[in-house]
Amino acid sequence: MDVLQYALNAILPLVLQIAAGYGLRRIGLLDEHFFRQCRKLVFYIVVPFSTFCCIYEVGSLSSIHWGMTLYCFAAVLVLFGVGVLVALWMPDRRKRGVMVQCSYRSNYNIIAVPLAQALGGQAGLTAVAILSVTTIPQFNVLAVIALSMFLRQSGKKQRIVSLLVDIIKNPMVIACLAGLICLLLRQFVPRRADGTLLFSLSGTLPFVYSAVHGIGKMSTPLALITLGGLFEGRKLSGNGRDLVLGTVLRTVIAPLIGLGGACWLVSQGFLELNTGEFACLIAVFASPLATVSGVMAAQMHNDDVLADQLVLTTTVVSAFTVFATACILRAAGLI
Repeated sequence: MDVLQYALNAILPLVLQIAAGYGLRRIGLLDEHFFRQCRKLVFYIVVPFSTFCCIYEVGSLSSIHWGMTLYCFAAVLVLFGVGVLVALWMPDRRKRGVMVQCSYRSNYNIIAVPLAQALGGQAGLTAVAILSVTTIPQFNVLAVIALSMFLRQSGKKQRIVSLLVDIIKNPMVIACLAGLICLLLRQFVPRRADGTLLFSLSGTLPFVYSAVHGIGKMSTPLALITLGGLFEGRKLSGNGRDLVLGTVLRTVIAPLIGLGGACWLVSQGFLELNTGEFACLIAVFASPLATVSGVMAAQMHNDDVLADQLVLTTTVVSAFTVFATACILRAAGLI
């Protein structure tokens, strides 16, 4: 029962916040225009600020568990490849990038903290911070590639240039780079006698960091409420097959590949993972599609309706798959 409670406590708040947004629009308190403006705010400001803070708060590069980090990086690339193979069979090019994104991109930067803390305690929180250094930038760069690679453009050279420009201009990629630069520069900043940094954004300019951090903390509720406000159930009928396929990719195939591979490597002695790190991997591979996926799809001219619907369906289904995954790993003595 404790595993079920942990899983439900991590997933149900997300479902309820989506329901809140849906209800606010249906009672007429907020209209569609408001939610579409919120979507832009989430994409350009709120989630990038949250992403920056998540990377900035990592202690140092020396704390990174490179075995776990490299494994996650490789496993995400494998899932990206699986998504590309599936997407190639889809006739609608605007849906292909959405399906690729669904195959590999979990709701890591939103659900990782509560889920890893519930399943792995303090060790889980430490693993989340460490893994965010590579996972969050990788997710965002691959998202730009996925949402750009299938759109028709004239000329191969122009297509490559356009893709690079999209990557560089993407707000979340910029946030990732800013966080990594701060993390790298921190290694060269002199320290005082008590060991504290002579200069840091959070220590020297706390009012700036508090403002950025405060805005970033809105990412979860605002993204989910916006998702609920823009959701239209009548459109589900046109995407039934794609919703089933995307949900299976995200909640079944991804955990099987990502967590199954980790379990095999651990059993063969090629990889060492503690309880907290396994709990963190559940957040990477078994959690639902990232809430910002629909926002990115809309801004990059992909099928945002399908993306939003996949966020909703994977969020609901993951309440059960996360529970099943946690039970299996706990029974195996891994968490």
